[in-house]
Amino acid sequence: MFGGAKSWAERSIKPKLCRVCDEEFQPSCGGNIYCDKCAPEARRKLHRETQKEWRNKNPERHAVTKANFDLKKFGLTFNDYNRLFENQNGACAICKTTNPKGRGKTRTLAVDHCHKSGKIRALLCNSCNGALGMVKDNVQILKDMINYLEKHK
Repeated sequence: MFGGAKSWAERSIKPKLCRVCDEEFQPSCGGNIYCDKCAPEARRKLHRETQKEWRNKNPERHAVTKANFDLKKFGLTFNDYNRLFENQNGACAICKTTNPKGRGKTRTLAVDHCHKSGKIRALLCNSCNGALGMVKDNVQILKDMINYLEKHK
């Protein structure tokens, strides 16, 4: 070989202990610290932790990134979203709140849509959007809930 370099077959990479299961494994390269069985979950866990750390440090950027992802699901652009937002005066279409925070996170108004037709209806706060989702957009359940609340005033 060139200049005394070893071929791949001649190289010997020492067995290592997996940092998760403590089983000995033969790494495919010298940098592996997890066996093939534990590596996927260990990488997912590390990714979740680093993502959570980034979201905590950058809540506004995370909200925009998440909103952009959500908009793509509905075939909307930021301009489309902003048009809806302006038409609603920046408030939830149901409860009229302008503060759509949920669980201590920075939030934008959610894009509400019909699950059957896929048609965009309006922008809702997290609470109103969740409430509609819980009753599966069933008008009769909502009427029954109103009757229940009026009966138990």
